[in-house]
Amino acid sequence: MSLPPTGLITIFPQPQMRLAIYLQGYLRPLAFIWLVVGYFMQAKELALTRIELVGQSKAQERLARETEIANENRMAGLGRYNSSSLGLV
Repeated sequence: MSLPPTGLITIFPQPQMRLAIYLQGYLRPLAFIWLVVGYFMQAKELALTRIELVGQSKAQERLARETEIANENRMAGLGRYNSSSLGLV
């Protein structure tokens, strides 16, 4: 008594292998196109994110300058008052 042959052919009958090869032939280009489209979409999103981060950085710098000017003005205004003018002497 001999052992049956082993391998892919005995695991998958012939019609199923043909279907698998057929689908592989058609789906491989779609997978490649999906990969390329995904790459370009990600590049576009990264560019938009970079532009938005630059805008946020400029807004944050502007806010820091305005806060610094407001603090200087407040401190200059407090300089008018000393302990003698407040009656603390």
